[in-house]
Amino acid sequence: MLQKYILISCLLIGYPVISIAQTADDYFHMASQKYINGNYKESKQLVSEGLAKYPSDPKLNALNSKIKEPSPQDQNQQQQNQQQNQDQKQQQAQQPKPQPQKGQMNKDEADRILQALQNKEKENMKKQKEQPQKQEKVDKDW
Repeated sequence: MLQKYILISCLLIGYPVISIAQTADDYFHMASQKYINGNYKESKQLVSEGLAKYPSDPKLNALNSKIKEPSPQDQNQQQQNQQQNQDQKQQQAQQPKPQPQKGQMNKDEADRILQALQNKEKENMKKQKEQPQKQEKVDKDW
């Protein structure tokens, strides 16, 4: 009697190993179950194995195209990342820009001063061109 229980136990334990996917439908059902449970990598692996044996199976090909799409988990992650990026940008925009310390100037002031200096330099160059240059007559200097 004990031997029968042991024999039945061994058969039940070994059954999943014996019944590993043999047909295209078996591969499809196992892979789709893994996909539904969120085991995307295992599902993709099973579909790849199934397509290696049954490349023209329409169910496996359809599941393969579905697996290649971003998973709902990936889409949620992308949306969360985008939301975080937007939040960070808003926080940075709301933070006041650091004020220069006493005796220092900010970038806008420096740009304004540089522009004024360049304008003044241009004006000076124009004045020099407008004024006729006087050539002094130099007597012999020996």
